[in-house]
Amino acid sequence: MARNGTTTESVAARSGRIVVGIDTGGTFTDVIALDWATGRISTAKTPSTPDDPSIGFANGIEAVRAIAGACSGDIARVLHGTTVATNLILEGKGAPAALLVPHCGAGGERRPWHGGSEGARSGVRQPSPR
Repeated sequence: MARNGTTTESVAARSGRIVVGIDTGGTFTDVIALDWATGRISTAKTPSTPDDPSIGFANGIEAVRAIAGACSGDIARVLHGTTVATNLILEGKGAPAALLVPHCGAGGERRPWHGGSEGARSGVRQPSPR
């Protein structure tokens, strides 16, 4: 459920009937579509396009749309993930990078970094106070 109290189902009911999930991989792009009105699930697999991932993405959406017998206006939401990025991280490839985010508790309050096991495994150490 979103913060504003809406659910994927309620969004689909208002603006279209189909929710699409798409995973862009290195070789294939996998797509699944759920039609909230009928409960029908449609799937498609299309070749990924590493030189321009947007082409594989668009081809995947078009393929599952055609299989589901839907028009573009029937699509309420598209959820996208990519195993390309996940694989880069898991395989240790790609450019060195860091993501710094505050640790937030249940109410969104900031808590100090505690240097738990996650930090130890990644080799990240909290800087010394100045």
